[in-house]
Amino acid sequence: MYAGRIVEQRGSADIFRAPAHPYTQGLVDSLPRLGSRAALGRSRLREIAGVVPAITNFPDGCRFNPRCAQATDVCRAVAPAIRISFWALHQPADMDELAAAFARQLAVRVS
Repeated sequence: MYAGRIVEQRGSADIFRAPAHPYTQGLVDSLPRLGSRAALGRSRLREIAGVVPAITNFPDGCRFNPRCAQATDVCRAVAPAIRISFWALHQPADMDELAAAFARQLAVRVS
C-alpha cells in the first residue's frame, strides 16, 4: 500500500520473488541482506528517493509517480488497476509462510 492505495496484492512468496509495482520493488530492494553492503561497497541501505505526498495533495494517476524512475505519461494520468489474485483472496494470512518466503528471499540475495 502506498499513500492509501493498494499497489500490489499477491501471495507473499510471489511478491518477494518478483515484485511487479515499482514501489514494491523499492521496498524489496531496501531490505537488508547479510553481507551485501560490504560485498558491494555500500555503507547505507538502499532507500526510495523522494517523500510521500501530503494527504491533501495526492498527484493525479499513480500516487507513486513523482518518486518513480519508471513513470510514464500514462502513470501520471491514470491510476493503475490492481489485479488481485484468487490465491490472495482465498488463502488465510499465514505468518509462517510469510517468514519462510522472506527467508528464501534472503538466501537468494546472499548467495
